[in-house]
Amino acid sequence: MRKNKVSRFAVLILGIVILSLNACKDSKKEFEITAKIPGMYNGLIVELINDEDGSGTLMAIDTVENESFVLRGSVHEPVVAKLVITNRALIPEDASYEKQLETTTSLWVDNVKMQYKAAHLDSIPRSYVYLSSPLYQEANVTVDGGKGEEMFTAFRNQLRPYEIDYSEKSFRYYSWEENSDVSKENLYNDLHNAHQALLAAYKSFIKQNGSSVSLFIMNNFLDAEYSFSQEDLAIWRKVAGAVEGDSIRVSEIKKKLDKMAPYTTGTPFQDIDVLTGKGEKLRLSNFMEEEKFLFVDVWASWCMPCRAAIPSVKRLYSNYNSKVEFVSLSIDKDEKQWRKALEKENMEWPQLLRDTATMDQLEKAYHLMSVPTFILVDKSGTIRHVGHDPESLNIVFSKFIK
Repeated sequence: MRKNKVSRFAVLILGIVILSLNACKDSKKEFEITAKIPGMYNGLIVELINDEDGSGTLMAIDTVENESFVLRGSVHEPVVAKLVITNRALIPEDASYEKQLETTTSLWVDNVKMQYKAAHLDSIPRSYVYLSSPLYQEANVTVDGGKGEEMFTAFRNQLRPYEIDYSEKSFRYYSWEENSDVSKENLYNDLHNAHQALLAAYKSFIKQNGSSVSLFIMNNFLDAEYSFSQEDLAIWRKVAGAVEGDSIRVSEIKKKLDKMAPYTTGTPFQDIDVLTGKGEKLRLSNFMEEEKFLFVDVWASWCMPCRAAIPSVKRLYSNYNSKVEFVSLSIDKDEKQWRKALEKENMEWPQLLRDTATMDQLEKAYHLMSVPTFILVDKSGTIRHVGHDPESLNIVFSKFIK
């Protein structure tokens, strides 16, 4: 009788051990990405690289054999990664560009089995194409496996036309020459409109598809101060609150949303202390006039982009000084260099210098991260624009100042 009790006890313990082992086995989830693509030759290196951690961490690697590769690993939570195919192990380090091969595909990696598909190696978009965009070939690659990748593919398919349009208009704008038949201003207008359409498409996708993919999209442009409304932020908070199984990304997005809350469209003007050229301490609001907008050019004498923007500001001053009060606020620490720059640049409007506390006030009030920064405040004291691109100012002024 005692023997039977011992045997039953042993069987019970063995069963618990087996169940525990199976549980451990089930809990160890992994991703597996497989491919068999015509044209891939032996020796090509295939890498999966984290595209969200800021340091490009290698997640998995394999070498092509018989037109095939397998990438295995695991992720704690979903991540966007780059799948890179390269021939660098097969060519000399100083090989010419023509002999180098590198393709890049973005994909959504979760702990599921996935299949990477393309008709041929030559159809996969290259990492860099001279005078062209890899976006044109992006749809040549498909990745099957996982709801996250399915949503990511839908996002890429929906946004790709807008990104191609923006890419084409960027190329036309930045390759403009003086003898062109089209004015640079017209090209910038086209570029601006393409960018606005792209942002609208991003917003639309986020609103319609609450998911980790939507959080990824938010993360890419939430640093654009004064580009979004409080309504936008409210929608995005709702989206973030509904996403499950992605706690790290949700936490990061919620922090960013809180950080950007003071810097939305329609935010009231924030006053700060400034110094005149005579050392007199005033408030920036002293330069606001009834029935006039206020334009503040935050710059520095040592900042080459700031100096390059001054001719654009001068043209705006010439066209709008009856409707806009212009002020330049320098963040220079060296007052002598500031005065030397003023003599050379000959700006007709009031020139101000930060005092000891102004930088902290500026950073807090306007999320100042770099110079030049251009601030436009309307007659009611509402911020209408904060940006860094002098080329955009013509559009901004024509939109708000009638």
